[in-house]
Amino acid sequence: MQRRPGDGGAALDDWLGGPVVRDLRASRGDYYVLVAPGAEWNGQEERLGKGSFLVVPRVGNPSMITHWVVPPRYPGNLCSTARLRALLTLAEAMKAAGS
Repeated sequence: MQRRPGDGGAALDDWLGGPVVRDLRASRGDYYVLVAPGAEWNGQEERLGKGSFLVVPRVGNPSMITHWVVPPRYPGNLCSTARLRALLTLAEAMKAAGS
């Protein structure tokens, strides 16, 4: 799978080890980290839940709306919320330090 320049795919893959989708319709280009539906999450970040729909492209088929920043490695591959929390904590610390 070819990565798009600047999407952070390699770094996200190293940190999270699971699938990440980017929605290109919004100017921010929101990222969606795929976790198990019942996984514990106490973060302030928005979590899509019951009744939410996220368009994901078929792996290997480019889309103008969304793309895989990190494609799933195998069926059922999801990200760990503990790893996601660690990444977000680091990002906030770097942001506060002005890095």
